[in-house]
Amino acid sequence: MNKKAILLVISTLMLLATVTPVRAASTGKAITPIVDGKVVQSDVDPIIEKGRVLVPLRALASLDLEFLWDGTNKIATVKNKEGKYAMLRLREKMARVNGQEVKLDAPLTVVKGRVLVPLRFIGEAFGFQVNYEAERSAVIISNSATEQQEEAFSSGVFIDWKSGDDPLLNEVIIENLKTALASMAEKDIDTFKSVFINSTTPSAFIYLLENEYRFEALGTVMDDRSGRIEITIIGKVKTSDGIVNETNLAFYYMKDKQGEWKLASID
Repeated sequence: MNKKAILLVISTLMLLATVTPVRAASTGKAITPIVDGKVVQSDVDPIIEKGRVLVPLRALASLDLEFLWDGTNKIATVKNKEGKYAMLRLREKMARVNGQEVKLDAPLTVVKGRVLVPLRFIGEAFGFQVNYEAERSAVIISNSATEQQEEAFSSGVFIDWKSGDDPLLNEVIIENLKTALASMAEKDIDTFKSVFINSTTPSAFIYLLENEYRFEALGTVMDDRSGRIEITIIGKVKTSDGIVNETNLAFYYMKDKQGEWKLASID
């Protein structure tokens, strides 16, 4: 084997050594990417290179990033919906963010045809929360805006009942409504069922307990002229996928066979 061939073999071996997936030292397991609370499946595992975690670009797709790989020039471009972009060239330790040069702790690399990028750089460039948990052998990536929104949301009943000075709101209705709202905020199915006018009605509304609620104010109170009193409750709801929306729920009360006011429906 001539000298050039030997050098080529050595160079190839060195390159392979830098891109071989490294398993977490504490567990011996491959590193798992978790994006916004969901495990992301990939045909290439994240790797650790010189103490830095690199992840497949496609594993970050749920963060609303666009990717472009220029195979000719070996350049990856990452862009978000606001137009901010980052450009990284294969094995180079300088990147560009909106045209400004930024030094990388670890360069972009390619493993089995998949482009891997330094995770912390992507997090800092686009404002994502990034953590590596050695014990779980996982990299945790989350959208900062989503995380802040979740932290700001707290379920419960925060209504000033003194503001509900309406002759239609008698003590029986108010106590029943308080119990209904608390059971929804606490996801207490048995208590939720107990506030309805009969035992069959609650089954149509159990699905509401899949969400989280923050009840903030008493809205309109009115007689709908069919023997029912309609009470609107204003607040926020967080769905199972973490989305928070404003909500106005209407609670309808009517008298049962014993003449007692009970919850008949929710709309």
